[in-house]
Amino acid sequence: MPVLELDRAFGLVIADAVVMWGLNFYLGGKVMNARNECGVKLPLMYENKDDSKFNCVQRSHMNYVENSSFTLSLLFCGGLCAPRVSAAAGAVHIVGKVLYAQGYSTGNPSMRSKGNIAYLGLFTLVGTSIYSALKIGQLV
Repeated sequence: MPVLELDRAFGLVIADAVVMWGLNFYLGGKVMNARNECGVKLPLMYENKDDSKFNCVQRSHMNYVENSSFTLSLLFCGGLCAPRVSAAAGAVHIVGKVLYAQGYSTGNPSMRSKGNIAYLGLFTLVGTSIYSALKIGQLV
C-alpha cells in the first residue's frame, strides 16, 4: 500500500485554515459591534425590520459560517496532492469572503457581490479535491 507523503507546501494549506479561523472571529466581532450599535439584544439573531444594517452584518457572518465546513474540507483534501494550488485558491477565497463581508456590512445587500471572487477560489478547491481523489485512488 503506497504511503502518502505531504509536500512542504502543505504548510501553506494549514496557514490558510488558521487565517479562516481568525476571519470567523473577526466577523463575529463585527456582529457584536453592530449589535451594540443597533441596540439588538441577545438572544435575538436578527432585527425585526426590513432594512437593517445589523441584519446585513449578521448575514455576512452567517454566510461565512455556513460555508466554512465544506470549504475547509475541500482545502485539506485538495491540499493533499495539490498544496500550492489549493493554498492559493484558499487565499483567493479568504479575500473574497472579506470583500463580501465588507460590502454586505454597509447595510446595502447588493454590495456583497464584490466578494464573488470567493467562488473562483471555492471552485478551484473542488477541482483540486477531485484531483486528489483521483490521484490517491491511482486513477490518474
